[in-house]
Amino acid sequence: MEIKYRERVVNYLLNQLEEGEVYVMLAIARKKYNKNIKSAIVFREVVDRDNFEQKFQKMSALLVGMESFGIPASAFNIYITFNPCSLVKGFRLIRNVFTDWVYEYVVNKDFSLFNSRLSRLDRYFISVLQKPESVSRRLHFLVDIDDKSRLELVKGFLSDKTEVLFEVETVNGYHLLVRLFNLKLWLGFDDVELKKRRFDLYLSWVDRLRGEES
Repeated sequence: MEIKYRERVVNYLLNQLEEGEVYVMLAIARKKYNKNIKSAIVFREVVDRDNFEQKFQKMSALLVGMESFGIPASAFNIYITFNPCSLVKGFRLIRNVFTDWVYEYVVNKDFSLFNSRLSRLDRYFISVLQKPESVSRRLHFLVDIDDKSRLELVKGFLSDKTEVLFEVETVNGYHLLVRLFNLKLWLGFDDVELKKRRFDLYLSWVDRLRGEES
């Protein structure tokens, strides 16, 4: 799949954003695919139309920097949430987190918990933005195909039920970004899952760091 196709995917998603809406982009290196790491390594960024390129470059620099720790940039896969996230809903959720922290302090009388968390406030906020409760509008479903041989079968099934907007090849299969449709029409397939709210669309733009096409 050419890099220009991935750029079309991102441009489409960014053009769907309304006031107060964002996406979460994340890069993750999983232990099961990389013997050099003890646990998953994750970088996250909140992105919108105005800052996507800046945030992508920042993430790219982080991934390249991981090579000095023996973890190549190619070990990371990049994803983006496929429905807009609401900043207002995110702020409400993080307020609940703060309330829990205050309760912990009242019970434990240990202010060190606050000190350790203050430097990671952005991480906590991004984490709540990724929750299903922060979804602003449901515009798409995502069909996650783990067996590449099932692609045409699934596309044929969907052809008269919805529009397949994008077909993105993943490490093991495909992600199909589709418009909403009547869920009563969905039939289960082996190695295929329909994601309705909380999931991330595979981008894997890591090859762009090297100026290559996949």
